[in-house]
Amino acid sequence: MDLSQLKEPWVSVPPQEARSLVEELHREIASIHPIFGKPVEALARRKDCDDVLFRVNDHFAVVHLTWTGVREKNGKYPRTEWYESWALFVSERMSEDSIDYGS
Repeated sequence: MDLSQLKEPWVSVPPQEARSLVEELHREIASIHPIFGKPVEALARRKDCDDVLFRVNDHFAVVHLTWTGVREKNGKYPRTEWYESWALFVSERMSEDSIDYGS
């Protein structure tokens, strides 16, 4: 994984922001959410929306945080898209986001 590969609108997050993003994720996910109870690390976020890239064990997840500050009741929220590797995130998600953003 090489965060220097990030393309707009994705930006890396400094440690303090990363901690805040993980805290918000933990506030939002229900016990039936697939991330619940797993170690997570916030790596990057989209600067134009509430999507955050987390490393979850050996996988990567883009989570659309709701910023409600309360636990969701449904395991489908916050909405989460999974990528089995960094390379898949880069090729399938980040590249498309960058094109859509106009970079």
